[in-house]
Amino acid sequence: MSNEVDHLANGLNELKPLAVSSSSANSTASKKGSGWFVSAFLVVNTTLGAGLLNFPMAYHQAGGVLAAVIVQSVLMVFVVIAIFIMCYCSDTKGSNTYQDVVLSICGPKAQLACAISIAITCFCTCITFLIIISDQWEIIFLNISYDHYCNTQPFYMTRTFIISSTSIAFILPICFPKRIDFLRYASIVGVIGILYVVGLVTIKYFLPHDNQGIIATRPHSWLDVFLVVPQICFSYECHVGIVPIYSCMGKRNIREFSKTVTLAMILCIITYTVTATLGYLQFGNNITNDILLSFNPTAEVMVAVVLVAVKTYTTYPIFCFLGK
Repeated sequence: MSNEVDHLANGLNELKPLAVSSSSANSTASKKGSGWFVSAFLVVNTTLGAGLLNFPMAYHQAGGVLAAVIVQSVLMVFVVIAIFIMCYCSDTKGSNTYQDVVLSICGPKAQLACAISIAITCFCTCITFLIIISDQWEIIFLNISYDHYCNTQPFYMTRTFIISSTSIAFILPICFPKRIDFLRYASIVGVIGILYVVGLVTIKYFLPHDNQGIIATRPHSWLDVFLVVPQICFSYECHVGIVPIYSCMGKRNIREFSKTVTLAMILCIITYTVTATLGYLQFGNNITNDILLSFNPTAEVMVAVVLVAVKTYTTYPIFCFLGK
């Protein structure tokens, strides 16, 4: 009997390492997150927005391409430094949200103020997105059936119906994730849509065009440069979403995330700079607040309008997540 007990005990001891190994494997699988490449699209989708359409106007207001690029380059240094500071601070306490980082560094009162600020910001941003979506549909309806839209406007062309129906159909289903990396595939679609707009502006620039106005080569006043600083800063603002994106990475460390930030910022800089530069050089002081409205409403331009709406649909859930 004693021999049988000893034999059973030895068998259990042999099984323990297998159980621990299996538990470790399950734990590793549960912690599996997004890779650095996919995370870059989340950062890009959070950063790029409808500000892209107004960027050529910002170049005009800044006094030309050179002045605007200099301002943009200087601000980018602070943007990138701030991103890495947020990641470093989140690592010190293992924080998973912007608010938790503020709590660990500044205390509970600062966290409460930060949470209120973020909630208000995200709420207002989401309202702006809905307005942008409605504006894009309005452009489409005006060009498809101008008389029908302006005179006998049916209910399905009204802003109220368009905002409500498309939000329920396209936004609501992806507004309930527990992790922000759930939106990575939607972000890829949104980024592709924006890249189409960049490609359109680039191709239009190299094709014959006769709408060129006066192109500024320097600011009229040094104050003109500072007028566009808020817009440029807002266009690269992604810091509220950085910590949640960083916390969802499979390999959470600064070195791995540096790849994400590098790729994301390269895409954002190229997208903003190319669109703004070539758009402004095409139209000069005739540029409109929405670069797409400066072009004739051809089929390819209408596709760009639709893709801007699609991009906005994919960005809304990110800010909804951050607001929650």
